[in-house]
Amino acid sequence: DEFPEDNYDAGYSNYVFHWVKDKEVAFNNVYRNLKTGCRFGLAYPEILHPILRQLCELMDPKHEKIVKERFAFEPRSVYERIAESVGFTVEWIKVLSREHSFPNI
Repeated sequence: DEFPEDNYDAGYSNYVFHWVKDKEVAFNNVYRNLKTGCRFGLAYPEILHPILRQLCELMDPKHEKIVKERFAFEPRSVYERIAESVGFTVEWIKVLSREHSFPNI
């Protein structure tokens, strides 16, 4: 079942969109389901998490490829372009960088 159109006051996605291959369809669905003028917050990673990257480096190359293909990382500019193309007005974007170190891996 689909969610009802023009029904929600706000939306928020926390670390989901990097799993979504067709981001335009996803953004369009979110936009269609929000009431006119409502807001949508989005948090997402732009890169593979360092611990996963380090684990991939230790894996057999065929397994590393499979893991990396499961994610659909895009830079901020892609998210902004897609959001605006479906009708959103992008008011604010901030990229947070986090460094992690896992020396025992």
